[in-house]
Amino acid sequence: MSDLMLSLNMTAVDEPVRYLVFGTAAALLVSMGKAGFGGGVGLLSYPLMIMACGDQTRKAAGIMLPLLVLCDYVSVLAWWRRWHIPAAMRLVPGMLAGLVVGFAALAAMGRLDELRGLRGGGPSPADAALMLLVGLIALGFVALQLSRRRTSGATPAASSPVAADDGAPEPPAPRPGFWETATLGTAAGVTTMLAHAAGPIATIYMLRHDMPKDRFAATTSFFFWIANQIKIPLYVALGMMNRETLAAAVWLAPGIVAGSLLGVALNRRLRQTHFTGVVYALLSVVGVHLIVKSIMAFRGLA
Repeated sequence: MSDLMLSLNMTAVDEPVRYLVFGTAAALLVSMGKAGFGGGVGLLSYPLMIMACGDQTRKAAGIMLPLLVLCDYVSVLAWWRRWHIPAAMRLVPGMLAGLVVGFAALAAMGRLDELRGLRGGGPSPADAALMLLVGLIALGFVALQLSRRRTSGATPAASSPVAADDGAPEPPAPRPGFWETATLGTAAGVTTMLAHAAGPIATIYMLRHDMPKDRFAATTSFFFWIANQIKIPLYVALGMMNRETLAAAVWLAPGIVAGSLLGVALNRRLRQTHFTGVVYALLSVVGVHLIVKSIMAFRGLA
């Protein structure tokens, strides 16, 4: 089976069976998240792709990007013209600055690999650094979500603005100002360039605009469509996205379609709270795994 897969342009991966198992899971989860189901489920996709590629994070990022672009086009078509363009565009200047920072960091990591002569094999400083970053982001996201739940659950009803004002709705939070928007945009650009993990940052920004659910989803999808389109030439310039990684990504494209359909179906039939708990548990385990693997890699480089 492995020989057959390798003969069909899967030369970008070392173990095709492992790649298909973990890669398909990553494709399913990222497309389910884009379809609006599972909260932070999409954040689990890149760590799984790293495992699919044998802990080669730069290769995993290059394979993941075309899958994200495919998801973006599906989402943009699904939410066609429901987005709020000004809200998305205000985040773009900071995002562009963040992409430049992320590009410079990835280029420096690649240069370090070359200086150490690690292109042909052995532990890579770039892979170790990115594994550590993705693991910390995964655990940080879980900690943030648990903290938000605990804070919201511990807040007494009597102290809320709604209860104190005879049922009057709580006024919406003020929209982000220039510096806050620039900071969030830059952070989104850096994290999406390095780890495809800007979802939580974009969510924080979009929530401040008090948009209906459909416009919120549409505007977020539109923003990431812009970001991922810009990342394509940057990844090509870094050598992280090429014909081999594109060929490997094609094998996972059916998972994108299946995940989109599954996300819509589950969104109608299953309570997200149960599924989200499983996702957070898996994200914690995978985050710890990546951190441990990165530490072992760094120790091997010492």
